Amino acid sequence: MLRIAGTRLGLAEWTCQTKNMKRRVPALAILAVALCGSYALLDTYDLTPGILTNAPKSHIAGNVRADRALADTSSTGAYPSDVTAPKASEVQQAIGQFVKDEATIGGAVSALVLDGITGQPIAAEAADVPRTPASVTKMATATAALDILGANTTLPTRAALCGDTLYLIGGGDTMLAAGKGDPHAVNGHAGLADLAQKVAAALKQSRDQSAAASGKPAESSGTAQASVKAPTKVVVDSSLFAAPLYASQVVKDDFASSAMQARPLAVDQSRQGGGEYDYHADPDLEALSLFAKDLADQGVKVSAAGRAQTPEGAVQLGRVESATIRQIVAEMMTVSNNVSAETLGHLIAIAQKKPATFEGAGQATTDYLQSIGCMRPGVELHDSSGLSTTNKLTASAIGCLLQRAATCSTKEGCNSDAFTQGLAIGGYTGTLANRYSGSLVGNVRGKTGTLPQSAGLSGFVTTARGYPLMFVAMADGFRRGSGWAAHRGIDTFVTSLGTLK
Repeated sequence: MLRIAGTRLGLAEWTCQTKNMKRRVPALAILAVALCGSYALLDTYDLTPGILTNAPKSHIAGNVRADRALADTSSTGAYPSDVTAPKASEVQQAIGQFVKDEATIGGAVSALVLDGITGQPIAAEAADVPRTPASVTKMATATAALDILGANTTLPTRAALCGDTLYLIGGGDTMLAAGKGDPHAVNGHAGLADLAQKVAAALKQSRDQSAAASGKPAESSGTAQASVKAPTKVVVDSSLFAAPLYASQVVKDDFASSAMQARPLAVDQSRQGGGEYDYHADPDLEALSLFAKDLADQGVKVSAAGRAQTPEGAVQLGRVESATIRQIVAEMMTVSNNVSAETLGHLIAIAQKKPATFEGAGQATTDYLQSIGCMRPGVELHDSSGLSTTNKLTASAIGCLLQRAATCSTKEGCNSDAFTQGLAIGGYTGTLANRYSGSLVGNVRGKTGTLPQSAGLSGFVTTARGYPLMFVAMADGFRRGSGWAAHRGIDTFVTSLGTLK
């Protein structure tokens, strides 16, 4: 179940040999890979990580007709006999208008429309031309995370003791709560205060057992702490991920201030004061400082002493678990959470025995696309969030992911339900909350993508008669400053699909 942390950190409770052993000097934690944080200035539609939620679809107002597009492609009987697929000529006409719209701002277009029941292509334009996908990249990351990491896997944050040093060990949870965790939340599911409470309880139990063995009360026994020495300092182990701290593309484009450092633990994804693009400079050290305060509240007074790698033999005193990968993926897709995407990508890389770096994550995901038959010529990924302009996907590759998710969503034991449920809903949720109106409200589910010269939307829509379609719309190379126009062209295209008779 907890394969992720086990790859590097191990999950056994070891015994720390403090006498007659050759001690390893704790090394400074390896600097971690860049988690592309939320993209403040340019990612207009994907900009808000927001407050994380995992509300079931039943809590969303309106009739989400696009749900019908998620039916098993073999379930043709689920639709009335008089509901027929739109004419290919009409779909091609809508694509043609999309091409013209994007051409006015200098953009090149790829488009693909698939039959939501048969999965077969209806019409396409340049479907095999690689384009910059922006945050549509997260569709590949989400699918790989669910299958490789496991939908029900959780991410541990642990505390272990060796000598007089307590180690706070990051396992990939960047949504820790500073205080107590909330079991019903995604962000803040696990709390540092809960971990501190477990540490204090473990120390007390050790003292009590030692006192019982000596026959003296714990308060007066001179040997009460012989088995486990009370810590005097606490350090953070951020060594799960590898350097660099930021992706080269982020540094090159001077967006480092809009991205969280790549660390395998953080409180509220390192947002300062709830701000979405104001990140703490060192998220792991911030978490360490807060953990030290939580320990003090439990009567364990330690000084925060920076970063160090956990030595072999450290005794685990407590652990807390994140929300499930299923929940994290659903939230990541809805609000286009770049920090979550990069974290998942690095964990995918570790699980696939690749370097825990941006490049390692990209390679692990492309290898996964190959394994499920969704790899296409020209596809390459260099991060997991889509911030990198060097990423390339084709409409046909994205269409393959949509087909797989639609087919998979009704099968027992299938993990891609989080993929489809996490897609933003037009007029209601996430990055589509302020897009689409009238009959299209609640009738579009999709993943958005925005970069200075790239825009995209891929997902599900139903026609005016209720026939399900899958669509991919991509535009790139348009003039800088034309992002709004590019999205208007995409919205016009999807609206035309939703109003087909």
